[in-house]
Amino acid sequence: MKKMRSTKTFILILAAGSLAVASCKKSADNSSGNETQLQQTTMQNAADQYQLQTDEETMNSDANTAVAANSSFAVGGTDNSLIAGAVVDYSLITDVVKKIKITYTGESILGFVRTGDITIELVNGNDWAEAGAILKITFENVKITFLGHWVIHNGTCYITNVSGGLAWISGADSIQHKERINGTVTFDDNSTITWWAARRNYYVKSISTFASHGDTLVNNENCSMGGMDRYGINFLVKAPQPIVSNATCGFDKPVSGIRIFAAENRNTTITFGVTQTGTPVNEGDCAYGYKVEWTQWNGQPGTAVISY
Repeated sequence: MKKMRSTKTFILILAAGSLAVASCKKSADNSSGNETQLQQTTMQNAADQYQLQTDEETMNSDANTAVAANSSFAVGGTDNSLIAGAVVDYSLITDVVKKIKITYTGESILGFVRTGDITIELVNGNDWAEAGAILKITFENVKITFLGHWVIHNGTCYITNVSGGLAWISGADSIQHKERINGTVTFDDNSTITWWAARRNYYVKSISTFASHGDTLVNNENCSMGGMDRYGINFLVKAPQPIVSNATCGFDKPVSGIRIFAAENRNTTITFGVTQTGTPVNEGDCAYGYKVEWTQWNGQPGTAVISY
């Protein structure tokens, strides 16, 4: 699943970040009932949730690409053509350690510049294609820059190949992965998000579809993510429906799915795969973006539709 986040989405996230952080503080200030401030915070948290999952899936996609080309972790050299703007180093592999390193070279790819490293280690099993094999993926100062703005990712992801086989390549038609992530992301205004994720992802080759489900229960609700947001507030992301995307529309442009961002007893519902008017797209159609819904301080519903 090779993908790069769309230009429109990245512009939205960065612009919203500079606006919201300048005007939003912790909830002690929200008692004033400032609707504009509440809307900015709500929109920012929705955009951050989307960015975290999209960035993480993009980096994991690169890791899967590097491993799929050498799933048994055989000794090899380097490859600078496998992933655009990156060098894949297989020379770290030994008889004892099965390790691959991706180094982003700072080359501009569709306007995005990435630097930093991803280290991938097979910590269980002899081949990534085996059922039960586990990859440890470490993100080390992966900096993504676009139009002068940047974010930096650090963290560790464990992926278990539940079904066996290689996504999009070999094995059963449906490949299932389990993910457990702990990480941080730093924005260019020096705000930081600390987050964890628990997901179960499905790749279906015959229809080129990817679906990401929440994979942990918190208070008997299915959840996919949690942590502390850029305002220092604890949050939880509930996952009542999987986020579904496909090759036709682009894996960074979901055609359906719901996430509920919960913080300080307030819920923000994010519905993926909507038209410009906020209605769900018809089956087979591509989506304009996602809809954000929240309750304003005056009790009235707040709604916004954001393009991918």
